[in-house]
Amino acid sequence: MFHPVITVDREVAIITNEIARKERELNRRRAIITMMDDTIRQTSALASDALSSMVRILQKARKHHRYDSEDIKNRMHKRLDRIRDDYLANYDSLLGAREGIIIDQSLVELDEERKASMTKEFKNKVIDALAPYHEEVENIKSFTNLEILELRLENRCDEAKKESEELHERKTALASETLNLEEVYLEEISELEKTKAKLFLDLQTSQNIFLAAQIGDINYIQAQINAVWLWNKKALVNQVSKEGQCSPLQFAAFHKQHQTAMLLLDNKADPQTKDQNGYQPLHWAAKAGARKVVSCLLSHKKMSQFINAQAEYGRTPLHMAAHNLRTDIAALLLDKGANINAQAKGEGAITPLHDAVDLGAIEMVQTLTSYATLDVMIPDEKGRSALIYATSRGFYEILECLLNHPSWKNPERPSDPNSLDELLKIKPSQNAEEIRMVILKHYPAEQY
Repeated sequence: MFHPVITVDREVAIITNEIARKERELNRRRAIITMMDDTIRQTSALASDALSSMVRILQKARKHHRYDSEDIKNRMHKRLDRIRDDYLANYDSLLGAREGIIIDQSLVELDEERKASMTKEFKNKVIDALAPYHEEVENIKSFTNLEILELRLENRCDEAKKESEELHERKTALASETLNLEEVYLEEISELEKTKAKLFLDLQTSQNIFLAAQIGDINYIQAQINAVWLWNKKALVNQVSKEGQCSPLQFAAFHKQHQTAMLLLDNKADPQTKDQNGYQPLHWAAKAGARKVVSCLLSHKKMSQFINAQAEYGRTPLHMAAHNLRTDIAALLLDKGANINAQAKGEGAITPLHDAVDLGAIEMVQTLTSYATLDVMIPDEKGRSALIYATSRGFYEILECLLNHPSWKNPERPSDPNSLDELLKIKPSQNAEEIRMVILKHYPAEQY
């Protein structure tokens, strides 16, 4: 596969790779810190707050000799609901102060749509985490020994606080290390960027419209557009490179040059230009994870004509997003009408779901299975569905996602490859017992 990349100089490539390495390391550490924050917020801290509030209510009841179990239960339920609301308010405030989030070691813009999705997900997690405490409250009866209950809750609360404190200490230490590393890396990255810019200037990279599109030199491109007659502008922006037959828009798309892509499209760049392998700008933007470029292309009036365009091997932009683990890009494409069940005929007739499952990409699978139009039972050219992929590879969490999707129904014919009976016959390469338990869980009760 030819990529729309112009290698201007070995030294530039080395500098670019070094900058990317340092940014990935910082993003990796930031992602771990965020994950630890989420763990503290959603588990140990939440448990500590829930348990301590229940303990305080019991202490108050004993102090004032109020042993009405229904009154205690009502107070506890209300307090747990208040904790839920407080956590949601704090999370909203936290998201409001953020401009981006780390996904797959890349910084992704945190727009209103993503914030709404994250808030909904967090709310569901908090509700699920508090559900056992509500259930525990319901089990309080008039004959319950409140002193023993209080003692048990205090012990659990102490354990939760200890766990929360340990996690907080580890997070604080990592945050401190990351802050020190960030100061060093950002200074080094700044110097590397200056060196890179000088190299580009020395090499006169802006003498080439394709390279200008690659590095985002919109001043040069605008000057070139201004220099030609009106009727020649379209030909200028739609010319293709000798190697690979790529247009400037394809170079801009692959290198995440959003402003450049907008400039080219505003001057009649064709969003359906194909390179030598049939790939269009949307394919390259999806592969690169260029969210802003993808959004720009999807707002084009001809979007419906290329959102499902098939390139080499029959790959669609959604195939490119799935294979490269671009979950946010996949969601963007699907929300605009991309065919979730498209099959790459030249690549074994696989769907984006086949690809995601084969890679063990649980987040991508979760994204795809959140759409009702998905069909988890579509076979590839060898008759294997994504269910068979997941079972044979031992990806039990993914198999659970697939079996929970509304498109899966246990076939009436037991010999059907997608039936539970046939899935049980497959020997997974790993996690055999977990796979077996997931499959058995989905058998109708009367079959046990």
